[in-house]
Amino acid sequence: MNTLQSIDNIEKLSMSDKIIIDDSGALKAVVLRYDDNREDAAPTIVAKGKGYIAKQIIESAKRNNISIIKDGKLVDSLIPIALGQKIPIELYEVVSEIYILLSELDREVRDL
Repeated sequence: MNTLQSIDNIEKLSMSDKIIIDDSGALKAVVLRYDDNREDAAPTIVAKGKGYIAKQIIESAKRNNISIIKDGKLVDSLIPIALGQKIPIELYEVVSEIYILLSELDREVRDL
C-alpha cells in the first residue's frame, strides 16, 4: 500500500467519494470514487489505510460531510486492491448497493 499516495488523496476527497470502514478490530478504511462520465466506469480505490491512515480518512470525510458506511467484509476485500485500480467485477453488486444507499442518504440530508 502506498501510504504517501493515500495521505495525498485524503485531502482531495469529494462529495461523490464513498468511504467504507471496518472499526471492529484494527481500524481500516477504503475510499471509492466513481466517475459515471467515463466509458469504462467502475469504482476506483483512491485512498485506503489502516490505523492512523484510516483515522485520517474518516476525519477528512467528516470534515467534508462525506458519507461513511461500516462493512468489514467489504473493506477486507478492497484493502488488497492497489490504489488507482478499479474494483473487481465480483464486487460490483455489493458496491453498487452501497452507492445507492449512500446517495439516497446524501440526497435526504441535502433536502433537510
